[in-house]
Amino acid sequence: MSPKTWLLVGCAVVCAAWAGNAISGCTGDDPVAAQDSGGSPSDKDTSTPGNPNGKNPGETCTVANDCKSGSCADGVCCESACSGKCESCNLPGKGGKCEPIPDGEDPANECPTAPLAQPDGGAVVEDDGGDAGLAINVPEAGVTTDDKPCAGKCNGKRACGYPDKTKTCGTTFCNTGSTQGRAACDGVGHCQLGLDVCDPYACPSGAASCKTTCTGPADCASTHFCDPSNTCKARLANGAVCTSVAQCQTGNCVDGVCCNDSCAGIGGSCVAAGKVGQCTCPACASGGACMLWYRDKDRDGFGDMNGTAANGNAIPGCVAGAAPTDGTPDPFVKDHTDCDDTNANAKPGQTAYFTTSRANGSFDYNCSGTVEKELAEFVGGTCGYCESVRGVCAKDPTCDTAGRTAYHGCLTFQSPITGSICKSTSQSAFHSTVACGSTASYFTCGACTVVNTTPGSSAVSRTQGCH
Repeated sequence: MSPKTWLLVGCAVVCAAWAGNAISGCTGDDPVAAQDSGGSPSDKDTSTPGNPNGKNPGETCTVANDCKSGSCADGVCCESACSGKCESCNLPGKGGKCEPIPDGEDPANECPTAPLAQPDGGAVVEDDGGDAGLAINVPEAGVTTDDKPCAGKCNGKRACGYPDKTKTCGTTFCNTGSTQGRAACDGVGHCQLGLDVCDPYACPSGAASCKTTCTGPADCASTHFCDPSNTCKARLANGAVCTSVAQCQTGNCVDGVCCNDSCAGIGGSCVAAGKVGQCTCPACASGGACMLWYRDKDRDGFGDMNGTAANGNAIPGCVAGAAPTDGTPDPFVKDHTDCDDTNANAKPGQTAYFTTSRANGSFDYNCSGTVEKELAEFVGGTCGYCESVRGVCAKDPTCDTAGRTAYHGCLTFQSPITGSICKSTSQSAFHSTVACGSTASYFTCGACTVVNTTPGSSAVSRTQGCH
């Protein structure tokens, strides 16, 4: 039986994929699966009477009547018909007794493989999203599977035994950073594609399989680190002895132990008696926890997000108790989310819009990391009337009702009560992209004065505000 190469059809799930320790079969009959469960020798063939003058068990025979028992099996007189799977009446030293064929042998080839029907003419089946946990990202070059290594042998218990998923029978590849795809035997004689979890190792992009040793963090699962013996070990809890931040669950290795905080530059210790692994300050009451407090120069209640002990915009203090001071009029706060501590208008949650930029040229006044514009923009926009025709919400250039107001845009709104509604949006808008703080004509759509006419519009000069 020749190996099969299954080509990529998108991100795919292979028919009858196995995952973890579970294996499932494809649709269709599988003659290999219909095995004799075995356990006891076959019943005596009562259709042939014994021959009182016949041969004794173990002596050679050609027909049943040659034997006193009335059973001729495997060329010798046998105690029973011995016609079941993986049993013989002529094993060495046991002639005449119906015995199970020893484990790992199959002299009569009773345990062959039976190829599964390949879906869609041999192509990998496209993932239908039914089980994201089994998604297999097949390489563009495809994968190869070969049933031959999965052929069975008698198992010593009058039945066939087949290699399980521990036996690889084709392509292995990195499926994700934590799983490998691998062609492996399914335990009933087939080679199928499935997933292995690499934990505690990783399956780095470009690698052919899960790592089994490590030389750095990329070779280990995110919950593990690479130790000096090139083995991935579980990251350590707070209080455990460490030599690098990579060893700790928190990413903080301070004073030689894993700590709940970086504890850097705040006068703290992570090895205080009874509190090993916790950042505490001897200067705080009863050695309480310490932290950095951040300068609030603009006094808006939000501290400088770029403040550090090194640049002087953060200073150490106790978590409990009064805020620390540095001799300047500036207050210090626990918060550090202010993106511009020199501008009281720049702060998290700012809802106002501004037409002039901050000192650094940015219009990010709400500290979101992005800039939102105040006034709508419809490049090349026109005014019209929103209508739903056969379920499609679109803009009609003419009105069907006098007095109706025109808009620049339309959108479909799904109401849980009334269903799909065609909504109008933006009666006023720029007809071009306008930079924050720049001025351009701002158009406002008019109303329909006569049925079946196009609407007029008016324009005024407006400046685009942002935050």
